[in-house]
Amino acid sequence: MRPAASRAEPSPAERSLELELELARKPGLYLRVDPAAGRLEIKVRGLTLDAVDLGGAALLLHRQRGAAVAEPKLPAVWTATSVSDREERLVVEAGRLRRLAAEEGEEDAAAGATQPAPAADSLPPDPPASYRVQLTDGWQLRVGRSVPRAGRTGGVGLAWARLRAGLAGTVFEPPDVLALALSPEDARRIHHLFRPGLQLLVVTGTPTES
Repeated sequence: MRPAASRAEPSPAERSLELELELARKPGLYLRVDPAAGRLEIKVRGLTLDAVDLGGAALLLHRQRGAAVAEPKLPAVWTATSVSDREERLVVEAGRLRRLAAEEGEEDAAAGATQPAPAADSLPPDPPASYRVQLTDGWQLRVGRSVPRAGRTGGVGLAWARLRAGLAGTVFEPPDVLALALSPEDARRIHHLFRPGLQLLVVTGTPTES
């Protein structure tokens, strides 16, 4: 009796098409990210509503020392779970770390500066040009002017997260990152799309260890 022929593994292009067909059957918007082509498309039902050019893109993998972590299998679909609109920074003051939000207008205790209350009829702030979006499967999307170099994917943001985890008695596991470089205008223009539930189809890419 001859064994049944096994189905050939689909190519990345075929798998990308399969995943997009699944997304196109749903009524909501989704994003198609093609790092190799340098293009991000805003789509619904398979139709492209808008597109932006990418100045760069990279998959940045955080690997624990001595641990084997599998590279992401692309193409893949990730779903947005939350969005961080503010960049955080740490200030060392009198031997302690203090968190400041760059866009909050908090009082600067060191300089004694105060922020006036906004006018009642003031316009809402412009969308940020850089932001982070938490994704499923432990991934994070980072949108900014440029793509971080390997080994520099977190800076003080990671230091602050490690500090908070240490104070809480837990171990901080940094996320793997899909980094996209967009012009400030394009980043602000598409910011409103990144709401929980938005799905991103990433069709290709070259991972970078960090």
